[in-house]
Amino acid sequence: MVLNSIIECEAGDDCVLLRTHDEAKILVLHRAPASPYSDNLTFELEAGSPTVRGKGPFQISVEQVTRFIDEYEEVSKAELQDVNGDGTITFDKIDLIGHVRVTIQLGGPWSNQARIAFDTDQTALTSFAEDLRSFLE
Repeated sequence: MVLNSIIECEAGDDCVLLRTHDEAKILVLHRAPASPYSDNLTFELEAGSPTVRGKGPFQISVEQVTRFIDEYEEVSKAELQDVNGDGTITFDKIDLIGHVRVTIQLGGPWSNQARIAFDTDQTALTSFAEDLRSFLE
């Protein structure tokens, strides 16, 4: 069974989409209303693979986003971690020709959890990082 992917994230929308060239592999950060208690970037994280899909809140600090954008090409593992412990997005380089394993953990230790992983190539990360940078401006 393959879940159909209907992603509503177009250029100019308030979202960040990892473009994997495969509709069944999904990672989207939809902008959510800002928290009145912090300066963190607040999103609704949507992730999916060919057989499972999940959604959950995701808050990341401006410093973490900046570090990710500056370092993701240079390191073998880059991670965005929810400031409240409600999830992580990890990008691991898995070979020398640019393939990347994307692992998304939705939910923290005190809630329902889902772990979704899929492989893509490094070209997906460039536009993801550029789109994420637009939320810093």
